[in-house]
Amino acid sequence: MGTPPRAGPPSDRATPNSPWFDPRCAHLFSDVAQTTTGADTVPVEVPDVQYAKSGDVNIAYQVSGGGPFDLVFVPGYVTHLELHWAIPSFAPFLERLSSFCRLIRFDKRGTGMSDRVSGAPTLETRMDDVRAVMDAVGSRRAAFYGLSEGAA
Repeated sequence: MGTPPRAGPPSDRATPNSPWFDPRCAHLFSDVAQTTTGADTVPVEVPDVQYAKSGDVNIAYQVSGGGPFDLVFVPGYVTHLELHWAIPSFAPFLERLSSFCRLIRFDKRGTGMSDRVSGAPTLETRMDDVRAVMDAVGSRRAAFYGLSEGAA
């Protein structure tokens, strides 16, 4: 067996030229994404990760932007809040959303920076998690953007 990759900051691990780059993720780094100037986005400081309690599980979330309405981004199958900002094809998307709303994102239970759980949560449990995050940020009303499984 080879030497396991040493830990580094997420942004260091996520670039194609780093020694930690996994070639199986090459599709995330298209030529377009690598040459994007971001002219149509406003740079956003990567927000701190916060935690909301949903039952006995900690749900990791981030809030960026300060627009006139809240947008809750319900993620797909597997996510990681901090690593999303390091993906050249995804960070401009987050910056664009953050430019016109208060963007509320979270890692679903069992994924990313949220607590690990056993088994798949029910739809009701997933909605409890969304409500816990909305309560934690003081959001009483929001638009929703569901991606993949998050849109089901």
